[in-house]
Amino acid sequence: MTLARAIEETLPPLLREDPDAVVVWLAVNDLVAGVPFEAWLADLDRLLTLLARPGRRVAVCSVPDVSQLPMLAALGHDPAQLRMACMAWNAGIADAAARHGADVIDLFGVEVMPEDLNPDGFHPSHAG
Repeated sequence: MTLARAIEETLPPLLREDPDAVVVWLAVNDLVAGVPFEAWLADLDRLLTLLARPGRRVAVCSVPDVSQLPMLAALGHDPAQLRMACMAWNAGIADAAARHGADVIDLFGVEVMPEDLNPDGFHPSHAG
């Protein structure tokens, strides 16, 4: 799911539930799908603004190093460019989180093992 889609479809019922804590991990699909960084960043800012309320803790997960994923290499993605893109998006996440008082869960340094992936070679498995 992309961030824009999550804002439209997932956020309204989440806000009705009014949770005290929210973890956001909505970047990888956008990055791989070629969503323009500035558009995605504007959506992240919008999401964090809509999630803000006193007493609610919000954490945003960074982008893991997807350059490690064989599936993306098989699709023609250059690993070096992917790694640089991940770092740029993570800088945007850190900046947005800081502006909105959200925490960052750093996934970039987590080594991705084959057993951590679903058979699609992209999404985390239950073990991952």
